Formats: sequence, C-alpha cells, structure tokens
Amino acid sequence: MKKTTAEQERRLVLDKRINANVALCKCPSSKGIYGVRFEERGNDWVRTWAFKIDEKKAKREGFDRTTMSGSMDATPEYPGCPYCGSMDIALCECEKIFCMPSVWKGWFKKLTCPWCEESNLYYRAKSIDIQGNSL
Repeated sequence: MKKTTAEQERRLVLDKRINANVALCKCPSSKGIYGVRFEERGNDWVRTWAFKIDEKKAKREGFDRTTMSGSMDATPEYPGCPYCGSMDIALCECEKIFCMPSVWKGWFKKLTCPWCEESNLYYRAKSIDIQGNSL
C-alpha cells in the first residue's frame, strides 16, 4: 500500500472545501449581534452554527457585507441564537435577519425588527436574499 505524503493529504482536504458564509443576525430580546454560519449544500444554504460577535470584529471580518440567496433551514447541530436560544429567523424589509420567538401558534407574528425598529408582521423565513448586512 502506497503511503500518502502530508502534501497529498492537504490537497485532498482542499479538494473537499466547504463553501460557507457568515451573515449577521440580531436578537430582539438582548439587542446582541451574532454571526450565523451558512454552509452551501447542493443548491441550498443551511444554518450550521451561531456565535456572539461584537460590531467591530464583525465589520473587520466583512460579515456586514455578506450576500447570498437560498434556503436557510437549520441543521440538527444548529444551536440557535446564542442569546435567547431561538431556532427561528425572520428576514426584514431592511434585508437584515433577526431571531424570533420560537414559541407561538400560527405562522405570522407582530414583531419589531431590532435593526431598523420597524414593527410589522413577520413569519419564519424559509429562504433568504441577503444583499449585505451593513452595521
């Protein structure tokens, strides 16, 4: 059996690269900003991770300029909002996403977007079209 070199192993790993993006999300209850990691799987994007982040670091990392379009289902490993634990996300007309209470009956809920402060009827987003999340 032929041994693979470290360089060959590195190339194998690089050939299986994961296409991932981080979009900024805001928690209405805490006003805390967090990053949501989206991974491309097939023709869709899925939520795989969420983490607290401050505005300066988010801007430095370019998370405020993320653009993507597609589904936004959560994987079983997705932990939800790091502030309130919500698994649901809404997309506002201001093109920014925020977590929303997971516990209610029905599809729509009147909420206030923590980014632009607009009160509106929101629903659990199943797909997204983010064109930059400027802070």
